[in-house]
Amino acid sequence: MSTTTSASSKKPQGLQNPLAAPRRARLPLGRAQRWLAVGEDSAQPALPVFFTQGVLKTIKLHAASDMDNEVGGWLAGRWCRDAQAGTEFVVVEALLPAQQVRSGSTFLTFTHDSQVAMLSALEEQYENKCVVGWYHTHPRMGIFLSGYDTWLHEHFFPQPWQIALVVEPHSRQGGLFVRKDGELSPRRYSGFYELHSSSMDSVVDWTNLRAEPRPVPAQAEATAATAPSVAAKPEPKPEPKPEPKLAAAVPPAAAKPAAPKPAAAAPPADDGATRPIEVKRVTAKPAVQQPQSEAKPGAGEAPAQAQPEQDPQTENKP
Repeated sequence: MSTTTSASSKKPQGLQNPLAAPRRARLPLGRAQRWLAVGEDSAQPALPVFFTQGVLKTIKLHAASDMDNEVGGWLAGRWCRDAQAGTEFVVVEALLPAQQVRSGSTFLTFTHDSQVAMLSALEEQYENKCVVGWYHTHPRMGIFLSGYDTWLHEHFFPQPWQIALVVEPHSRQGGLFVRKDGELSPRRYSGFYELHSSSMDSVVDWTNLRAEPRPVPAQAEATAATAPSVAAKPEPKPEPKPEPKLAAAVPPAAAKPAAPKPAAAAPPADDGATRPIEVKRVTAKPAVQQPQSEAKPGAGEAPAQAQPEQDPQTENKP
């Protein structure tokens, strides 16, 4: 694969006059997700590179626009330095796709017209940004920098903080090439940081990268450190409740005594003068017929004769 420029073209002035010093800024690690390449450890890279999600989405769309021929362009953003951490880093915030190019399945040529157009777009749309690197695709070829890619990078992007991104659209892979101690390895690529927007959902789906686990905040670490001591303390066991017994099995003595009724007042002594009147409920009974001794016989009726009383002692004597 080769990525070249036209033989008669000259470097755009924007690439000949790089920034003299990085901007002062803080590392945006609090809202970033790091993606590691195969074989890359979790140690902080020599040059942390942060891609906004908008740039990553645009790169994917541009790479998928031609799956048979190479496409590419410039990367624009900021070169910064965190004074507190003493670390330089790069933030990629804009994409400048190259339009007037000559390309094929194994090469991409940035013509003079394409470079002038990208430089004009940079000055008109992103006046506060600079060219921090470039990107291009390798359809069905893998992630690496060819000899021509290395030559182009050294001549057009010579600053130690300028980067190169290679994307393979068919296998959905990507890798970042960064100088280490001033040297660029064409076969050793690394991952990068994904800058999240308001949503924490990732837009990276390259299969050769893996997400680094997020660090636990200091407060959460302190809580986790005290968790074992809290967990080691046995929780008090609830006292067993007595099993309920059947009502029939409870002896009468164990039954709760009923509340005593108030004692009735003793009746006053009977002095013969006054007595209390007792009211009793009377059930219906057949009326007792009183002897009709005083009744007078009616007319035509003979008076009943009195029967002589018998002496029980002489009743059966002859």
